[in-house]
Amino acid sequence: MGEIAAGLLLGPPLLGQIAPKVVSNVFSTNTAIVFQVLSELGLILLMFSVGLEFDFSHLKNVGRTAVSVAAVGIAMPFLLGVMLSLRMHPQVAADVDRVGFVLIAAIFTFALTLFRLWSSLLKF
Repeated sequence: MGEIAAGLLLGPPLLGQIAPKVVSNVFSTNTAIVFQVLSELGLILLMFSVGLEFDFSHLKNVGRTAVSVAAVGIAMPFLLGVMLSLRMHPQVAADVDRVGFVLIAAIFTFALTLFRLWSSLLKF
């Protein structure tokens, strides 16, 4: 968690607000591919280390509950987005394809749920 916090503090989100010239020099287009590859390798190593430390015996006790909560957490926002977009389609975008509008709106609703989750996780 400390590495993620350091990346947020030293990266464009915070340092870019304080010292934009430093960020533009460090995160130039020439170095973007290097940082992208390094960040993906770091994410792979982080997930690998989490996998090494994960206790799978604990999963036997809470596995069904965890799967059911995760399934409901995915299905509910998607279904609510579908229902809301079906209701909104005639008023908002009657000239747009209904299936496309419903899918885009449902995925947007799901993305908002993920954004809320990530914002709560990143609060210090």
